[in-house]
Amino acid sequence: MFRTASPFQALLDSLRLRSHPHHRLKDIARFVDSRHGLRLSIFGLALGCVGGSWALAEDRASYDGTVKKPTRSFYRYLICGGGIAAQEALKVFVDENVASDVLLVSQDWRKEGGQAVEPHTGASSLPGEGICSKILYGIGSVFVPLSSSISTAVRNPEILIGRSVKKIDSASRVAVLDDGVEIGFERCLIAVGSSVPQAPIGKVVSRDAAKLVSGAQSKADWDRIDSIVKQGLEKAQGSQGARAHLTVVGGGWMSTAVGAELVNRGADVTFSYAEPGFMSRYFPKYIAQDILSRLLWASEGGVESLSYAAVRYVIARQPIGEPERSLEAEVHIGTVFDSFSIVDFRTDHVIFAPTLSAPVPLYVTAARMEDGGFLVSPELTVASDVYAAGASLSVGSGAIEYARVMRWSADHARATGRHAALNILGARQPYSYSPSLSVNLDSLRLRVHVHGDLDGSSESFGYFSRSKTRDESTCGGQLEKGVLFCVKPAPLSHRGATQKLHISGVALWDGSTTTRIEDLDDAQEAVRKLLLNAPMKRTQLEKAMDNFVQEYLDISLFQDEPRITTSVAAAESTEAGTELEQPNEGSHEANEETLPTKPLRSTRKPSPGVIWRRHKSARTLRVRPDELLWVRDEWDGAVSPDTHEDKVSMAYREMLKKAAGAPAN
Repeated sequence: MFRTASPFQALLDSLRLRSHPHHRLKDIARFVDSRHGLRLSIFGLALGCVGGSWALAEDRASYDGTVKKPTRSFYRYLICGGGIAAQEALKVFVDENVASDVLLVSQDWRKEGGQAVEPHTGASSLPGEGICSKILYGIGSVFVPLSSSISTAVRNPEILIGRSVKKIDSASRVAVLDDGVEIGFERCLIAVGSSVPQAPIGKVVSRDAAKLVSGAQSKADWDRIDSIVKQGLEKAQGSQGARAHLTVVGGGWMSTAVGAELVNRGADVTFSYAEPGFMSRYFPKYIAQDILSRLLWASEGGVESLSYAAVRYVIARQPIGEPERSLEAEVHIGTVFDSFSIVDFRTDHVIFAPTLSAPVPLYVTAARMEDGGFLVSPELTVASDVYAAGASLSVGSGAIEYARVMRWSADHARATGRHAALNILGARQPYSYSPSLSVNLDSLRLRVHVHGDLDGSSESFGYFSRSKTRDESTCGGQLEKGVLFCVKPAPLSHRGATQKLHISGVALWDGSTTTRIEDLDDAQEAVRKLLLNAPMKRTQLEKAMDNFVQEYLDISLFQDEPRITTSVAAAESTEAGTELEQPNEGSHEANEETLPTKPLRSTRKPSPGVIWRRHKSARTLRVRPDELLWVRDEWDGAVSPDTHEDKVSMAYREMLKKAAGAPAN
């Protein structure tokens, strides 16, 4: 008995004590080569294989770093959230060899990046998977899950999945999880993003219509939307009715991305927004119309937009003349400027897709919130030893002041996540990065890269190469590639000749499969430098914009080199094609002294296929020579009819003349 049981006991002890499967298999082989019989050998081999597979599974779990519950009650570093900002912070902790002191708490985690996953290929029901991740990644959302690079590089930190932090006591440095567990920490990073906005059930939407409305940020919502679209396609193919019709509420980037995906799937779409025009919050009319033209092309005319529209309420109705069909939504909308003007229409489904999300679902003592995020210091601190990154912080006020839409930017999430992690480790540097927002509407052959504050109500200059035909390369649009500059006056700047302007926002436009921006990284770096430039006069500003377009976008604005002219009369005569008598030396000097030189731009012919437009608030016009605001004289102000006879400009002109000692009029 002793001789028979001892090898078994030795094998079991060996399998139990040795952690690596390679060592266990060695023990099994040694046992097989012993003097024991074939039966014992086969039994031991099977037992070793089972133990080896269990060990591999155990090693895989420790390799991923996931845990079911925290193993300690205190960690040196705590990360709340699992988005892009948390990913960058975790990389910093790994690079600095302090990952063993890190606990990351996230409601969900996926190893694959959202962009690479095809819609509905996975069986998981985690939010942010499938088409949701594809759309949100396209607009640089903070909801994109962690990529596989983290899971393969991280082994030491503890990653708690399925839990979230609900409260942080900054004074006692204690975080309370949603299951009541308290975790102590030395320093904490909040990178949870913002919560998914819920449809206003019971307020704007009646209870019986709850199944007819949804958001656009969860897999469950897109499963419901996808089934509606498929039902419409089946009925349209069987000549039983039209395609599915869905209404998207919102006039920003998110609604445009959702609408483009619906069109790509074969649905008709109605956009309802409170702004005066489609995408008017960000673009002048001619650019927004190009996006709308692409949507119309892709949907074969199945897209319409309702401006100045506010959804009053949504109710469920039985389809007219089709009792066998399911319920449809009846949407009652009113104009924002007249509460008594209400019309209604019917649709299969309503999607609420605001660009900005709900507030951060986390409470921090001694912290203030604004615009749905935490107010932070220049070092990204929310409170003592508590930092924020990504969509958790407010970008419209406080120490970080750029466009609120940048809260959705993946570039913003990466930059703030990395900067906050470095400051947690002792860098203590103020944050000064200017992020970009990349909007990828691949189904419309369009990619837009936004820098700074892109404001459709401000003065703007657009430089675009234009396609002569609306073909497949531009998906029905005409703007192939180009750039839009938003320009604003400098603070306390005078109007007219002395007014200084600065570039407040830039949008790089890549809207064709044949004509693309070659060096996008270099162009974006040059844009960041332009945003940091000091305010300058209009002539200098336009020269800087012209140089950028020619150098980084390879767009030639004019056909030939400028013709050197000595006077306005000479320039006009040259344009008319008449021959001038050569003036003598005296008359030449007289012309130089008495007549100002005409701007070179007005004597050059623009290149064919290039759009160059100056957009002013509430109108869009082609640029004409009398609208260029060229300065005639230092005291006379601008030539533009908008400011030449303006009383305020005249008052400034008189004040400047008095200050210079010149006689007033």
